[in-house]
Amino acid sequence: MNRGNPSRLAKVQKFWAKKRQKKQYVYKSRQKNAAQKLRINGKFVTNDQAFKILGINKEMLLNNEDVQEMLKVYQMNKMHNEEIQINS
Repeated sequence: MNRGNPSRLAKVQKFWAKKRQKKQYVYKSRQKNAAQKLRINGKFVTNDQAFKILGINKEMLLNNEDVQEMLKVYQMNKMHNEEIQINS
């Protein structure tokens, strides 16, 4: 099987060697900000969207941890209801 030009093969091998050695950067501030954001199904949601999904008012002034826990419970209930419908 013909692999092509040997000089091209050397260049491609050099490219992959450099790519494997490249340092992966991890930004703590981005991780911290992402951990504080509300999610549903792994997607970020705004406070307004979360309140609408949960059917609560903005005036309740819940912190993000409480709202995120409520979103998890909501998602679990939604998945459970879908399983029941499928099995029926």
